[in-house]
Amino acid sequence: MQASGVLFTQVGVQGIGAVTGLMLVRWMPKDEYAWLTICGSLLATIGLLADGGIATAITAMSGRVVGDKTALAQVADACLSVRNRLALLSLVLTLPPFYILFTRTQMSPGMAALVVGSAAVMLWPVTSSKFLPVTLRIAGHLKSTQIMELSGALLRCGLTAIVLLVGWRQVYPAFLATVASIGLHAWLARRGVSRVTAMAPGTDVQRAEVWGFVRALYANHIFFCVQGQIATWIISFTSGVTEIADIGALSRLTVFFSIFGAMFHYLVLPNVASTKCPVLVRTKFIVSILGTLGAVLAVIATSWLMPGPFLWILGGLYSHLGQELPLAFAAQGLGMISGVTWTFMQVRGWVSLSWLNIPLTLVGYVVAVLVADLHTVSGVLLMTGLALLPPFLWALGYAWMNLCRDISAVKPLPPVV
Repeated sequence: MQASGVLFTQVGVQGIGAVTGLMLVRWMPKDEYAWLTICGSLLATIGLLADGGIATAITAMSGRVVGDKTALAQVADACLSVRNRLALLSLVLTLPPFYILFTRTQMSPGMAALVVGSAAVMLWPVTSSKFLPVTLRIAGHLKSTQIMELSGALLRCGLTAIVLLVGWRQVYPAFLATVASIGLHAWLARRGVSRVTAMAPGTDVQRAEVWGFVRALYANHIFFCVQGQIATWIISFTSGVTEIADIGALSRLTVFFSIFGAMFHYLVLPNVASTKCPVLVRTKFIVSILGTLGAVLAVIATSWLMPGPFLWILGGLYSHLGQELPLAFAAQGLGMISGVTWTFMQVRGWVSLSWLNIPLTLVGYVVAVLVADLHTVSGVLLMTGLALLPPFLWALGYAWMNLCRDISAVKPLPPVV
């Protein structure tokens, strides 16, 4: 029943998101949509750098105290207090380069300043909407988190429809629709957490543990920012707004993976975080990886055999992307499988060697630069996929090694006399 409820709601959330994206892709001029793509990259980068491992900490630490309202409140407070310390660093690292990126793609300096300023104001809602729902999911209040996502999606879709229908087909009104939906999500998350936890400040020991996660993972989060947004950045510097819009339009098609990903994060991760039996953890890992792989292969095969329906979704401005479509799905799918593997490892606390992700990804980029034409959309997509392959294969092997180690460490029960 719980799984069917999550699936039904996520179909609604992703469907509303798909309608929103379809309106933007079809009705916005290519240059305005290209700038909106960079806006999305800006919000994602701010969120990742202000996180730095906190989301992993709140998941792992909350999983140990399920059922204790006071302890859950302390974990949430400790994580948010560390978030406040990372916020300024996030803004310093993010705003200047994105201002340059906007102006390089012919956005006016005034509009670029307005956009990055609005993004800075949204730092706290962006991170709160990411951290606080974790506490609710761990506590088993999935209905509350589903309502948050559905409400945010409906608000964004409604506001987007309004601004487009009245003729405001510029980047800033569309960006404000996204900002408003994030603000609503954060407000609902704060209310939801206050209902399921007691009021209790985090302890110094808990904050120290959160900082431990940050020290272990922050370098990776910086690298994830580069890795996740590099397609947009490279095409911005090597080509122009047309290619940026093409990349952004293809990224909208991740909706075909999003429902599966939501099921994993809502149902599997909280369960894995609190599972004590190593054999059961291994079974869940195998099912998660094989299930994700099956979903990815099905989407890639469909896009290769029947690209027409996917291109129709994007509209006439993007009908020339038939060759790039399977490449886009392959890169997105590999990223999804890799994300499932890494998230599984982080939830179980296997983060001591996570820094290896950086040199291994760099190896992938070196190979990609040698074989891909980075002046084209297909070349950038190929580079994205090749760069993900080495760290994914390593993470898969490292996760399996830890699973086997945990199983072998379990002492057998004494024989019954």
